[in-house]
Amino acid sequence: MNLRTNIFLLLCLLSAINLAAQQVTWVSSTANALWKNQKNISLQSKNAHPTSIEIQLDAPQQTMEGFGGCFNELGWDALQILDETARTSVLKSLFDPVSGLNFTLCRTPIGANDYSRSWYSYNEIDGDFAMKNFSIDRDREALLPYIKSALAINPNIRLWASPWSAPTWFKTNHHYSNRSHQCNDLPKSREVPLYQDQMIQDPRYLQAYALYFTKYLNAYKAEGIPVEMVMYQNEAFTFAQWPNCSWNPTSIARFNTEYLGPELEKTHPDVQIYAGTFNTGDMKVFETIMNYPNIEKYVKGFAFQWEGRDAIGKFHQLYPQMKVMQSESECGNGAFGWKDAEHTFSLMKTYFDSGAGAYTEWNMTLADDGASAWCWKQNALVRIISATKEVIYTPEYYVYKHVCSQVPNGSVYLPIKGNNAMIAFLTPDKKIVLIAANSTDADQQASVKIGKKYLNVRLNQHSFNTFIIHHKK
Repeated sequence: MNLRTNIFLLLCLLSAINLAAQQVTWVSSTANALWKNQKNISLQSKNAHPTSIEIQLDAPQQTMEGFGGCFNELGWDALQILDETARTSVLKSLFDPVSGLNFTLCRTPIGANDYSRSWYSYNEIDGDFAMKNFSIDRDREALLPYIKSALAINPNIRLWASPWSAPTWFKTNHHYSNRSHQCNDLPKSREVPLYQDQMIQDPRYLQAYALYFTKYLNAYKAEGIPVEMVMYQNEAFTFAQWPNCSWNPTSIARFNTEYLGPELEKTHPDVQIYAGTFNTGDMKVFETIMNYPNIEKYVKGFAFQWEGRDAIGKFHQLYPQMKVMQSESECGNGAFGWKDAEHTFSLMKTYFDSGAGAYTEWNMTLADDGASAWCWKQNALVRIISATKEVIYTPEYYVYKHVCSQVPNGSVYLPIKGNNAMIAFLTPDKKIVLIAANSTDADQQASVKIGKKYLNVRLNQHSFNTFIIHHKK
C-alpha cells in the first residue's frame, strides 16, 4: 500500500469514527457547570451496566402542543429595571426559537392575579350587566407591552387565559379573596370556605360573566393579540389571601355549559374552552363535572396544577377523549435553588407520564426576592437584581432549557420503562430526545435501551442531561 492509500484509509476511518460519535449529542448541567457539551458518547450494541431501563419506541403517547409561562405585571416590572438591550436579551432567552427556550404556549390573566401589582378587574361598576364600562386599560400598563414584546421575538406564541377572580360585585362576599389575611382587607366574617360558591349563581350574573369573557376576547383581538383558549377560573379549590374565587363542582359545569359555552359559540367559535385550572386531587369533582349534560359539547380539555397532579393520571385513564394539560408549575418560595429545579423536573415527569400535552411555568421573570403584593415569595426562571441590574438565570431556567428548547411542538412523548428520573420524546424530524436527571448525592451509571442499541452513560450527581439521539431501529 502506498502512502496516498494509507492516508485515504485513515481519513475514512476517522470519518467513520466521527459519524459514530455524532449518533448522540449530550449536554449536561450541574450547579457549578451549566449547559456543558459532553464528548465521546455513542450508541453501543451492548449494555455496559445491568439495566431494565428502556425507551418504549413502539408505545408513543401524547403529542406535545407547547411549553410556556405566564405574563404577570410583576414580571414586566422586573424587566423595566434593565435597559432596552438587556431587556431584549432576557426576552430572547425565553421566547427565541433558536437561542432561547422557544416558549410558544403562554398564559395570561383575565384581570388581577397573585402576581399583579394590586387588585383590579375590567369592570367594578356594580350592576353593569351589559358590561358598558368594561375596559382593559389597566393591561396597557404592563401585560399588553409584555405580550407584544414577546410576540415581536416569536410571532408563533399562542395564548390562553383565565381569571383569578370575577369583579367583586359578582361575588357573594363582594371581595376579590375568600380568606381573611393581614395582607388584604377581608374581614374574617366574610370568608368563603372551599366547595361553596363565591360566585353569585343568579343567571343575570352568570350571563354577564360570560359576556365579560367575550368583551375580553374582543379587546385583546383589537390589540392584535388573539387568545386561543380560555378557562373559567384559576384554582377554584384554594383558600388564600390573593385574588381567587371558590366554586362548587356543579356550578363549574353549569357555567361552562349553560353560559360560557353558548356565549362563545356565538361570539368566538374559534376559541376553545378548557375546564381549569384544577388544584384538587378529588376525583369526585371531575366525575360531577363530566356527568353534567353537554359538558363535552363545549369543554375540549382539562387543565391541572398543584394538587391536580394527583388527579390528572386517573382523569386521563377514565376520560381519554378529553385532552389534558399542565397549567402552572409549582412556584417555590423565593429560594431560586437547585432543589427547586429538581422538583420542577419531577413535576414534568409526573405530568407527562399522566398524558399532559403542554407544560406551563408560572413566573418567567421576577425582581430580587420574588415577593408578591400578597405577602409571599416565589421563584422565577430569570431573577433580576434591582440594585445592580444583574440578570441571573436560575437553576429552573436550565431545566426548561434541557427540556423544551430541545423538544419542538409536534414531538411525541415516549414512555420509559424502569426509571423515574428520565423523560423522552420523538421529534418531528425523528430524533429521540432523552432528558435524564440525577438528584442523588452520588454519580450514577446507567444503560438505556433504545431499540436494539444501548446508551451507556455516567450521570453526575445533581445533574440534568439532555441526549439527542440520531437513531435508526
